[in-house]
Amino acid sequence: MLLRYVVASVVLIGAGLLYATRRFSQQTDELARQLLAQSPLDKTIVTPEMLVGLPAPVQAWLTAAGVVGRERVHTVRLRQHALMRTSPTAAWMPIDAVQYFGVDVPGFVWKANARMMGFLPLAGYDAYVGGKGRLLIKALSVVPVADAADDKVNQGEMVRFLAEMCMFPSAALSPYLTWQAIDINQAEVAMTDNGLTVRAVFAFNAQHQLASVTARRYYGGAGEVSTLETWYMPMHAWKSMHGTTIPVQGDVIWKLSTGDINYFRWEVTDIDYNKPMLY
Repeated sequence: MLLRYVVASVVLIGAGLLYATRRFSQQTDELARQLLAQSPLDKTIVTPEMLVGLPAPVQAWLTAAGVVGRERVHTVRLRQHALMRTSPTAAWMPIDAVQYFGVDVPGFVWKANARMMGFLPLAGYDAYVGGKGRLLIKALSVVPVADAADDKVNQGEMVRFLAEMCMFPSAALSPYLTWQAIDINQAEVAMTDNGLTVRAVFAFNAQHQLASVTARRYYGGAGEVSTLETWYMPMHAWKSMHGTTIPVQGDVIWKLSTGDINYFRWEVTDIDYNKPMLY
């Protein structure tokens, strides 16, 4: 009798966790659909004239990347493999993720699955939709591990969007961006959306590839405890994907007064442009 009770309990718990996993995934997918639905049906081709007025290193980047003569990107979907850790001494945690971007109305949804300590399933998303950012991570798709959403999170997600624009460089032509030259290898970009402005410095290598993005971003998530710190994303490998050369490997590093924290290593394994649908 006891054995039957135990078996029935295990089955019920398993069914409940399966339902919670599917429900959380569906909620994240719906957020991504909302984002992609804002994409216009536009097949405008990027011309050399569209680059006029941009700083010289930005023009060189877009030309070398191969965006001239191709359709402007309005939506992006990609697959990503990554490693993440919470401190310089913590073990790296493998992550598999898909991510969706809207360009004309800027936003993204990053949907990830991981295992903490090698066995505890985590599901989560990081998003910027409708001018609002949110980070939500749940253990077993049920127990909240992290849930952050406020003005500081909005700022951080806008910085993330700016940096990840490296994967769809024609977005540099967007009207919500303002560029200013720093020198022959660097330019500053300001992004304004929903009354908030963030800035980042784009640095380019000798091959006119985007080599790094540096910005000020809130460290510590939401709330008063977070502080504005230097956030740095160097790129390490580039590849031509659908005719556009983009970074496909890089790190994400907090540069703190106490020392650098390299907390995220990413690799793009697949990408599609202007396919406003979920994987």
